Amino acid sequence: MEKEKIVDNIIDIYPEEVKKIVEKILNKFPNSSMSEIVKRIDILLEEQVVVFSGSFDPWTYGHEAVVRDYLRMNPNSKVKVVLWVNPNKKGTFTPKQRKILIEKTLWDDLKDRVEVDIYSGLIADYVYENWYSHIIKWVRNDVDFVYEKDIATLSKRFSWDVMTSFIPQIDSLKAGISSSSFKALFSFGWDVYSDASPVVREALRMKQSWQWIIGLTWWIASWKTTFWKWLEELSEKTDIKIHYLNLDKITNIIHTSDKEFCVRARNKIKEQFWDEVLLLDWTTNKKILWDIVFKDELKMQKLMDIMLEPLIHLLKKQISKIDTPWIILVEWAIIFDRGLTYLFDENIIHIWVSPEKQRERVEKRDWLTKKQIEHRLKSQVSKQERIQWIKNNQDKYSDRFFLDIDGENYDLENIVSEILNEYKKRREMFWNHE
Repeated sequence: MEKEKIVDNIIDIYPEEVKKIVEKILNKFPNSSMSEIVKRIDILLEEQVVVFSGSFDPWTYGHEAVVRDYLRMNPNSKVKVVLWVNPNKKGTFTPKQRKILIEKTLWDDLKDRVEVDIYSGLIADYVYENWYSHIIKWVRNDVDFVYEKDIATLSKRFSWDVMTSFIPQIDSLKAGISSSSFKALFSFGWDVYSDASPVVREALRMKQSWQWIIGLTWWIASWKTTFWKWLEELSEKTDIKIHYLNLDKITNIIHTSDKEFCVRARNKIKEQFWDEVLLLDWTTNKKILWDIVFKDELKMQKLMDIMLEPLIHLLKKQISKIDTPWIILVEWAIIFDRGLTYLFDENIIHIWVSPEKQRERVEKRDWLTKKQIEHRLKSQVSKQERIQWIKNNQDKYSDRFFLDIDGENYDLENIVSEILNEYKKRREMFWNHE
């Protein structure tokens, strides 16, 4: 059938503006039948697909921001994230692993509008072969722009139908994010929770050291000491070990060590409260300090403000000393109070007991008055707040681990089994997709 007749027949079915689309189809695919042309028109009219290509090794919040911003401005579009494979370069993650990480980190509102593909040839070829005509590129600075402009020029030489749109990163918090800087900073133990999803951070940790990290938090008097001792004992009988870090012990370093940053912290405590909180040897009089802060929530918060920075520093030092693989369980009471779940890639074990049992145990264990007991119990974040925090994280992030344990009634062997199985599942993701 002659081209003019095909165009006329198509216009009888579709509006006049479709004429240019039909002409493009016939220029590229001159031997297309009427049914093939109609099919292509339906696809093009239904949605505008743009290609966002890159190595994405790994996917960061910067990459996600490009997709999210574009789709917000173009509600009828979809994004094809194309993982470009450089055959001459060995990445940190394999192409299949990168694809899995991208799909796991996509928020629910993006999953129906984003598709991930792997391609090892020229992106211009990919666009041509799949009948796409629009590429979007993320530029953080002038260096990015010059590089991407040259690539866009080459694509245009290959096909005049290909258009490249440059999306500048104007968010100062994301402008410095790159896959390479993220990996470098992560390897030195820096806080990079604002650079990439906890799913990606966990994957990089597993890739670098085969270690999986979990935060353990609890209510006052919830048998956590008994729990972790039994946990360690059971772990010794398995082929996957659980390394246990106790933040009480790390906190004690700050109260007693002669390291300069610990002395500075104690000086700040002295300035915030009064001289009596320090003993003659310049270590902390913890009994007096606890009496002060447990009676006054504001003072407790100020103490946390002083202690948090050196505590996180020491925790990272302790983790870096663990040179064997497997699971690292970190016991820290204020994980929720201070929004520290990011330190454990949002993987949390939470132990609680009833308020009645708490009162009973604290009274027997610490010989406190009822008033002192109430002060201590009120200082903790409620179970409802903790569960809501976890629910929000579960809704936001994929595949995060959470155990909510009733400290009065639990089966430790089942808990150990669940933890070990979760570790194996994450480890096998890498073994199965090398």
